[in-house]
Amino acid sequence: MTIRTLSTICLVLLMLVLPACTSKQKPKTGEQISAEEMAGSRPNIIFIMADDLGYGDLGCYGQEKIKSPNIDQLAADGLRFTQTYAGCTVCAPSRSVLMTGQHTGHTRVRGNFCHVGGTLGYKNNNPRRRLNLFDEDTTVAHVLGAAGYRTCLSGKWHIGGYNPDAGPLQRGFDEFYGPLTLTSALHSPSYWPPKWYDNEELIGILQDRPDYGLCDQVHGKEPGKPVFPVYRIQQPPQPLRCT
Repeated sequence: MTIRTLSTICLVLLMLVLPACTSKQKPKTGEQISAEEMAGSRPNIIFIMADDLGYGDLGCYGQEKIKSPNIDQLAADGLRFTQTYAGCTVCAPSRSVLMTGQHTGHTRVRGNFCHVGGTLGYKNNNPRRRLNLFDEDTTVAHVLGAAGYRTCLSGKWHIGGYNPDAGPLQRGFDEFYGPLTLTSALHSPSYWPPKWYDNEELIGILQDRPDYGLCDQVHGKEPGKPVFPVYRIQQPPQPLRCT
């Protein structure tokens, strides 16, 4: 089975590295930044992740029919990975692998559902159990936060199960904007329509959300801090919702 044929794939599109500074000078490319400069500057890290996007679906990886000029420019100015594999074939364990740095034999969440343990909730009115990252699980957001980064997640978390105490804000992120499935009294822990949150505030039950928004304030809240914004996009498996 190739990456293109995986039923659900969480593929890291690219990781853009820029100098963390307030200068208006043009950012250096990856080839121009020395190891000493990288260590001293603590670069900003932009992490873009998409479900169901194949390796060759972007211009920077050879696509000639679908235009992706902005992402192609990010790849040209940043770093482009050519030997990266999804941690798993479905959403939750792929995210768990990427957040913890552990493969599916060690990471906490190893499937979208579990038969025992986890938290009981519902999908399409059918009872389902989902596992979540535990308090003792270290995420990349924890590590970068301890190193002085401001962290933000925009989009689908999907490794909190139905546990209201296992969201991104409890697992290392400073800010969050996106859908969650929780067992709070505010709503049923079903998957549709999505329940959207701005940090801990339920902002609406939105059936048609064209984008996931961005953590626009991540720079302004703590000027001078390097940032780690994570953008998780679901348009590839939902093409009719693209704008």
